[in-house]
Amino acid sequence: MSEKDQFDFAWAALCELWGRDSSPELYAIYRRSLERELGADGAVKAIEYAFTHKTYGFPKPGELIEGLRGDGEEQALIAWEQLLEAFHRAGPHDSVLFADAKITRVVESMGGWLQVCQWPEEEVKFRRQEFLKSYRALSDGGSPRVLDGIVAAYNAAAGYLEHRPKPIVIGKIDPALLPETESVPRGSGAQPIGRLLAGVCAMGEQV
Repeated sequence: MSEKDQFDFAWAALCELWGRDSSPELYAIYRRSLERELGADGAVKAIEYAFTHKTYGFPKPGELIEGLRGDGEEQALIAWEQLLEAFHRAGPHDSVLFADAKITRVVESMGGWLQVCQWPEEEVKFRRQEFLKSYRALSDGGSPRVLDGIVAAYNAAAGYLEHRPKPIVIGKIDPALLPETESVPRGSGAQPIGRLLAGVCAMGEQV
């Protein structure tokens, strides 16, 4: 089911539950407002939120947005858990793409992906409070961007700009926003430095 189909399904259910007739104009206002603030996935979740929480009449777009966001603390905690997930799934060698663009902005403000990956284990609990505070302070918005890992950084530094390893995606994101994956020209004997580096690291781990 496409993201549009998911939204349409949730929207139809919302209108039916509240006995509200839809119109192209009403549909457009709600979808545009919700997706602008929450993204495509968040827009669907905001409508679904209204299915299980008390609202006074047919919920307005702002009520759905605030309902999903809560007081900001819950969203910040979810963002922190996604950062920990990225540590385990990606690590410094892989690039990472957070569906929540605010996480990317916080990571960049804390030194960038490679710097964050170097946090000692005993330091992580202290960094948690810094991350949560920074996340809550940021306004919503922005588009997801890839945070390069070691492999992508070395490839870029060596001029292999067309060799962009596929990032580890954290969260649900529109496939259209995903960057092109790595490609190697046929007949080329050259290998990107990032690929060579990854091979050396793998050999070291086996020793």
